Amino acid sequence: MRLQIIPSEKIVKVNGTECRLWYGVNEHGAKCFVFVATVAVPDVLLPGMDENAQEDFARQLREMPGPPGDEAIGVLHELMRKAR
Repeated sequence: MRLQIIPSEKIVKVNGTECRLWYGVNEHGAKCFVFVATVAVPDVLLPGMDENAQEDFARQLREMPGPPGDEAIGVLHELMRKAR
């Protein structure tokens, strides 16, 4: 399975851990929610990594906004209600 995901500004708690809510779609068009606790950029360049691309990705991760404190279930209910 492959997913294409897009970040939202929402930070939710899942099992006590703050996660960013991402919207996803698979190769067949099925939509889903993805709760991401950690995305990391390696400190050391590995073979095949472009230094500028890595720095740009790290910068984009730092710039992502998000209000902490939302609960996952409430966010899911809100999104499901809007999708109807």
